[in-house]
Amino acid sequence: MLKIKLLSIVLILFINCQSNTKETILWVNSNKVSCGTENDKCLQIQKGENFQNGEWENFKSKITGFDYQEGFIYKLRVKETPVENSSSEASKKKYTLVETILKKEDQKLKLNGNWEAFKINGSIIKQRRIVGAGGIPQLHIDIEQMKIRGNDNCNNFRGTIKKLNETEIEWGPMATTLKMCADMSIPKRFNPAMEAVKKYKFKGDNLILTDENGNELFEFIRLADTKMRLNDLWALEAIEGKSILDTKAPTIEIQSKKMRLMGNDGCNNFSGEITTLTNTEFTVGRLRSTKKMCEDMTLSNRFNHLLNSVRSYRLSELKLSLIDELGNVVLVFKKID
Repeated sequence: MLKIKLLSIVLILFINCQSNTKETILWVNSNKVSCGTENDKCLQIQKGENFQNGEWENFKSKITGFDYQEGFIYKLRVKETPVENSSSEASKKKYTLVETILKKEDQKLKLNGNWEAFKINGSIIKQRRIVGAGGIPQLHIDIEQMKIRGNDNCNNFRGTIKKLNETEIEWGPMATTLKMCADMSIPKRFNPAMEAVKKYKFKGDNLILTDENGNELFEFIRLADTKMRLNDLWALEAIEGKSILDTKAPTIEIQSKKMRLMGNDGCNNFSGEITTLTNTEFTVGRLRSTKKMCEDMTLSNRFNHLLNSVRSYRLSELKLSLIDELGNVVLVFKKID
């Protein structure tokens, strides 16, 4: 008799669970986002038969049986089952994969990375192709953070992406430095075109940015990560435009991955953190140094002062130029490794 009662209870519970279980359609975005802490990543989803551009919500639950691969947008059919006495919002429902209806590569992720302007308004930029401040305009796009940064040939800028889907891209508020360079012809073409950007597409491996009517504003070519090219040993060749002939010229070693800087100022050894390093920007934090007093400290003292004033850089062949906030080249190094 007891066994019959137990079986009846189990059967009732099973029937109740089955009756509360329903199938639903989930769209899953191509990249995870931070939800809570920086290291806590979660999926982005939207529910419903039809896909809506940009209408994503964070999803902290797990989908049993779903093998997620970043870079693809999914359309899934899942079972949704309520979980009684759940301790958290994320676990109030259990999701189980029934069927993967669609899996397609997300073109948006191709935007990620470093880009160098090749054309503005259809005209090729006729300038010596150097890397960093004062060179060809550059654009870095970070889809996960929905941010951009770059250089217009004179000033550094950074901002947000306020709209992004399969064909459209729009910038949010921008912050920029306010230098006046000797030649402002490229920035005067670059910045109005940036303000007009509404759409994007790809031509081979190149990125095309257009206005809302599809008129081409930019053609960008993809760049390797320039900052990794700084990862080397460098010897000072010139300071404030004057050549250095001293055999004890200051040296620096840049460790891009560790964001570390070390070297010798001509008298004392030093080391410290690199606080900013992008494809155009370079700043150092507080440097720790030995405390020797050499016979002539003039070069060492001036070098340390100028190193702390650096805000950006330019890389041309085997020469590294460090630039202050006014756009002045204050230190020039040559590669020695």
